[in-house]
Amino acid sequence: MATLEQIIDQMSDAGLPPLPSGHPVVDGKIHRFGRDKKAWYVLREIDLRSGKRVVTGSFGIWRGDDNNAIPVKLDWDGVTAEDRAEAERKQAEHQRAEAEQKLRDAELAANRARVAWGDASNATDVEPHDYLERKRITCEGTRIDAKGQLLVPARKYSGTGAVLAGLQKIAADGGKRFSSGMDMIGACCLLGKVNQDTPLIEIGEGYATCETVRMATGFDTPAMVAFNAGNLLAVAQQLRSDFPNTHLLLLADDDMRVVARLREALLKDFEAEWDPVVDGADHQVEAKNGDIVQVRATWRRDATDTDYIEADIRAGRRVQLRKFENAGISRARAAARAVGNASVVCPVFTDRAPDSKDSDFNDLFLAESLDVVRDQVRAARSRALIVAPAGALDDDVPAHFDDTPAPGALPASPAPSVPAEPVMKGIFTLQWALEHCALVHGSTDVWDSLNKLRMKRAAFVDMMGKEGAAAWSSHADRRAISPRNLPKTIRGVAVDEGGAGADNIVMMLDRYTLLYGTKTVWDAEKRTVIAYDAMALARGSDLASRWIGHPMHREVDLDKLVFDPTQRVDLDTHINMFQGFPLTPKKDQAKADLALGLLYSLCSSEANCDEIFHWVLSWLAYPLQHPGAKMQTALLFFGEKQGTGKSLFFEGIIKPIYGEHGATGGQHQLEAQYTHWRSQKLFVLFEEILSRQDKYSHFGLIKHMITGRDMPISQKFKDDRTEANHMNVVMLSNEFQAVPIEPEDRRFEVVEARNPLDPSLLKDIQAALDDGLSAAFYAFLLDYPIGDFTPHTKPIMTASKERMINFGRPDWEAFFLAWAAGELNVPYCSCLSEDLYLAYSRYCKRYGFRAMTLTRFAELIAQRIKKDRQWVTIGSSAKRLLTVFHVPQPEGEDPKSLSQQCERFRKLDEIEGTA
Repeated sequence: MATLEQIIDQMSDAGLPPLPSGHPVVDGKIHRFGRDKKAWYVLREIDLRSGKRVVTGSFGIWRGDDNNAIPVKLDWDGVTAEDRAEAERKQAEHQRAEAEQKLRDAELAANRARVAWGDASNATDVEPHDYLERKRITCEGTRIDAKGQLLVPARKYSGTGAVLAGLQKIAADGGKRFSSGMDMIGACCLLGKVNQDTPLIEIGEGYATCETVRMATGFDTPAMVAFNAGNLLAVAQQLRSDFPNTHLLLLADDDMRVVARLREALLKDFEAEWDPVVDGADHQVEAKNGDIVQVRATWRRDATDTDYIEADIRAGRRVQLRKFENAGISRARAAARAVGNASVVCPVFTDRAPDSKDSDFNDLFLAESLDVVRDQVRAARSRALIVAPAGALDDDVPAHFDDTPAPGALPASPAPSVPAEPVMKGIFTLQWALEHCALVHGSTDVWDSLNKLRMKRAAFVDMMGKEGAAAWSSHADRRAISPRNLPKTIRGVAVDEGGAGADNIVMMLDRYTLLYGTKTVWDAEKRTVIAYDAMALARGSDLASRWIGHPMHREVDLDKLVFDPTQRVDLDTHINMFQGFPLTPKKDQAKADLALGLLYSLCSSEANCDEIFHWVLSWLAYPLQHPGAKMQTALLFFGEKQGTGKSLFFEGIIKPIYGEHGATGGQHQLEAQYTHWRSQKLFVLFEEILSRQDKYSHFGLIKHMITGRDMPISQKFKDDRTEANHMNVVMLSNEFQAVPIEPEDRRFEVVEARNPLDPSLLKDIQAALDDGLSAAFYAFLLDYPIGDFTPHTKPIMTASKERMINFGRPDWEAFFLAWAAGELNVPYCSCLSEDLYLAYSRYCKRYGFRAMTLTRFAELIAQRIKKDRQWVTIGSSAKRLLTVFHVPQPEGEDPKSLSQQCERFRKLDEIEGTA
């Protein structure tokens, strides 16, 4: 259960402002508070038969047209399964009741609006309204009520007429509000008249924008007031349905204050004053409370080719990925591209300050003149109706959208391996389609693996745009998927239940494929190789015989059974065992923050923990953003302290993202005779896999799993085969030396987890594990900015890795490093091999090592410095041919002969003294 105090803490942790006096109120209604009333919450109480009460609901802060809803986190500790089931059932009932109430509220709002509209006076019959005077516009289509409010009707238009849905009420000071409870989606206000012969209709966000343009152009073109950017698409879609041949010109607001909004957000949410530098680099800012805030702001371009700022803001465990976008331009472009035969124009100011709030055509009118508005709009109309062909999309937007940032000026995300042309006209990008969409073999349908959706070709074209869909269809990296590999769908949407159908020959032909040259078959439903006899036993020998004798039964060679997460194999000749990721990502920053807090805690004992934290996040995100990517590195988290959360993070949060393509391995799996457990794996978590005596015997196998391209798959009573290696490896251990790390290791990112997990964080994570935590973190990783990170990015050195390397060094190498560093009482200079061996022997005796033979020692040291046979003179003896190690003399020293150096070593080493 969650108490009100806990809910208030959750709201505070999410960055909501302090609640006003008397709040929170548990009444099932939305309450708005804080600056500009952007913060909100809704809470309801559920009474259970056991006498317990559960408080549920959600809260958030409006940013643009996104309410950023965060569900209340419930603590189910001590709650019986019956109570929890009852609470969930009643919550669903509440949601259904709320949906029905919303419809009733919309009807009541429409009724109240009709009465208020009927009682109001025409704006032309009363004193001019202050808002209209200030905006210097006429009052077309408006009325004024007894309270002096300007009323703008919001109607739902269709081919059969218009129905009043509500009213926009504008006070004298410009404050705006809508009829309480009204259904805003698709509601708009028509200025002027339209018919099927109307060549062009304009759509704008605000009444002042549309009326200004009509005044400037002599009221010769109808305009639709959509009231806000989020409503542009719904209004445009309805107009396209009613007027299929009419061009739609969207009068976009230029909400260009993205840098200023980033500055304001830093001050408001982190108490940090800073003039943002948008360069993709990390900047540290000291907040007023002394905290260090790290900000990385990067220019990006969205699916509509509109620039926005992506900001990665971190302060301790707090991580925010914020998006500051030009909603006016972006939503207008998205609407235009969705409906076709549409274009976008926005005001171009002669001189506008970077922080100016001027954004629409009325602002342009007030700042410059009505003639400037007229010239810009008429030019856009001409381009739309004369130059652009039917169905084309034209953007008439300010130059700063094309020039900022300058190409190559900023460090961008890794360039996708796709051509720059053709330019995308759809809402979704070509890169997105190549990574997440696949052509369903034998049809023109498209499978969206991210949203688990099968769509018709026409729907895919509508989503991508004609040029984007064509580019995807002809691209060399386009994926394909067999219908046998798809889950059951209802109206195109995947459902959990449903199998291959009844036992009949049609089902058999669809489900089973003979692997030629073997006595095995591929079972497309169970996604595994089974023996023909096992299949016949399950289906009956008669049906199995009919299947094998049927001319349409399918056969493929064993080597054509592949595991290809990139989905680029030819499905006419191959079977692809990859079935996609089981989870659908669901954005929930509050839940993602729990996983981030746990990972940060695991990394926090390292001195460079922030750097490690980002590296590990990038390592986790890359194979999800690029399905099938084989990381050439692995993660090793170790630490003798238990309860740090290693298994909780990787087993409880990360592994569920991969579903059946994830596995947990141990010593038994490494030693097993059969390797079928490795088949179809993208993520493998090893826990305490190597005993002290087996560290070296299995280390070669582990290294191959990390960097090998393929691997043998053997299964009892089945034919051996080879499968591409796409598994990415994480190792967990409580041992100090979990694996023998080599001095020049390039495979392992080693992190020691020493700090215990915060009990409150552990409690929150346990409550969220079964409530979408993995799906939320999956969504976070899909959007995480990895920069120039690749599968070959080298691991970052940590203090724990250095200790592990030193721990595993052989005795001779430890001696050599100590000698070269000047830590011994012998000079680092050229010497006889037998003299160096004597120094090594004394070193081993002093420190408890077992000395090796001279021959082995000399050959191993020769890996570090040159060794050969030379004629040398030691003391008064004659020249002799001896084995010598050559050490380069330091610059600045008097040059000495080889014999002098060897004699110096022998004297200082005191073959009469101590090493």
